[in-house]
This record gives sequence, C-alpha cells and structure tokens, in this order.
Amino acid sequence: MVTGSILPSQVVISTPILFYPNYSLRFEYLFSDDTHKINNTRLINAFKDYGLLHSGLSVLIDSILLTGTQLNFSFTIINSDLSNLLILDIDKMGPGLFHYFTNGLMIRDLSYNVVFSSNIEHQEPSPGNIWEAGWMTQIESGGSRQFTIDYTIDSSLNPGEYEAGFEFPGLGNRVKRNQLIQGNARIWLGSVRATRRIIIY
Repeated sequence: MVTGSILPSQVVISTPILFYPNYSLRFEYLFSDDTHKINNTRLINAFKDYGLLHSGLSVLIDSILLTGTQLNFSFTIINSDLSNLLILDIDKMGPGLFHYFTNGLMIRDLSYNVVFSSNIEHQEPSPGNIWEAGWMTQIESGGSRQFTIDYTIDSSLNPGEYEAGFEFPGLGNRVKRNQLIQGNARIWLGSVRATRRIIIY
C-alpha cells in the first residue's frame, strides 16, 4: 500500500473520480514503460477468469523528420484487443481539438531537458464535456492505423541523441456506460504512451 502525498512508484489503479467513468479501472505504471509488473500471469489469468481481459491499444513512434522549421511526426496505433475499437482520429477532429486531449509530441535531450513540445494551439470542445462520434475512426481487432502530425519548430535542434515521447489519448470519463458500445465497436477510454530514442544529424 502506498500512503502519503507522494506519487506512487509502483503499479497503481487510477480511480474513476476525475479521469475515468465509474464502470472502469485503469492499471498503470506511472514512471516507466516497463510493463512486466502489470503483465504478470496471476493478474492476466484473474481477468480472463471473469471475462474482463482487454488487451487494448498500443502506440509506436514511426518517424520524426526535421526539415528546416518543419517537424513531421508519424505514429501507428495497433489494436491488440479482441474487440473492434473506436479511437480519436486527428484527421477527423483537426489538430487543435485533438491536442485538447493530449500534450502531443515532446522531445527531451539525454539530460531530460525539454527541447521541443507541441506548439499547436488546442481547441476546447463546447460545451467542455461533450464528445462526438464524428471524431472517431474504427480499428478492427488486430488492425492498425497510421497518423501524421505536422509541427513547426522555433529553431533547429542541435545534432545529437534525444528521447521522443507521445501519449495517444482516449475519451476518458466523457463516455457513459450505455454509450460505450457503438455498433460493433467499443469506444477507447484510456491513453497509451510511447517513447523512442532518435538521432538528429
């Protein structure tokens, strides 16, 4: 058990009060992409026994291309779930609304200093707690979808090695239980993170 006001360094269950609806639980390891502490046999089998195991989404950073002050960021979303999933689609929403739900791409040097973070101005939905089916695209079970985001950078990055990070968002606590299933697909609520070492020449 973790007590006190410090952030936990072990596996945690995110409560539904702020970020997730009261019919869902999120298991995560806040400070690492090392998932073996969550993906253990006992936990997986317990969820399987009750028919509650959902493998969900994963995100891969495909490429980050710099040309002058233009940064082209490409990533792929993979559906490892047994269900078809509905995910937020930046091409349908537009970059401003998409970046309301995520901080976007961030690049740090190896001393963990931020050298670039998304500068796309976010657009808040109105009213603030709505969502629309038109924002989403369906990914079949076992399928994938690639997206690209174009950013403008203020100044070129120095040659060297960096770490890029990105969190792909879901709709969280906006979706009521009776809205979760749309046709033959389930709305993705959570978020997934990806990091990748990159070299700037």
